[in-house]
Amino acid sequence: MDKLSKLFGSAVKVKVMRLFLFNPGSAFDNKEIVRRAGVRSDSVRKVLSVLLKSGLIKKKALSVSATSKQTKTNKKKKGAKSSAKKRVQGWVLDEASPYIGALRTLLLPADALSDSEIEKKFKKTGKVKLLVLSGAFLHSDGSRVDVFIVADKINSGQLSSAVKDLEAHVGTELRYAVLAPEEFRYRMNIRDKLVRDIFDSPHKIIFDKLGL
Repeated sequence: MDKLSKLFGSAVKVKVMRLFLFNPGSAFDNKEIVRRAGVRSDSVRKVLSVLLKSGLIKKKALSVSATSKQTKTNKKKKGAKSSAKKRVQGWVLDEASPYIGALRTLLLPADALSDSEIEKKFKKTGKVKLLVLSGAFLHSDGSRVDVFIVADKINSGQLSSAVKDLEAHVGTELRYAVLAPEEFRYRMNIRDKLVRDIFDSPHKIIFDKLGL
């Protein structure tokens, strides 16, 4: 990520570019970009301006839910909230851009973080025995998950936080699966479909204490 940040000027730009490149057809407003990419709103505005001028993205109006406070109604209690729709400025990948193919190759999710950085994030979630990357990280559609973990005593909150943090770096939502060591061994022995799909598809073992 550090080298790419230097090449493109900032880590924020790399994260935002990945969000658009790996979610073609999906439009995002500024608030959603900030949330998905895990960056500051003031930085996003500058990056969007650059990407718009370069032709990588284009504007697209969006309808989002807006919560308004009702003060008078004969059907609802005073002070109740109601949802309405409002139009906001959004952005979407311009698929006519000639740079998309080259940028996707350069900004593959596999290069978002080093193996040691990814390992460190997931080691905080429990007693990790095995960590495997597949799917989005290897540009493969054959795997059912992008992150596979075998671990004892997983902290679901820490796991959710680690996945969201990783998603902010790679620019796309990740599919993941977690198994306890005993269940993993059982599924390996019976050639369970989930496990078979993971290991028969392109994959990368980041951490292994099971001796695979």
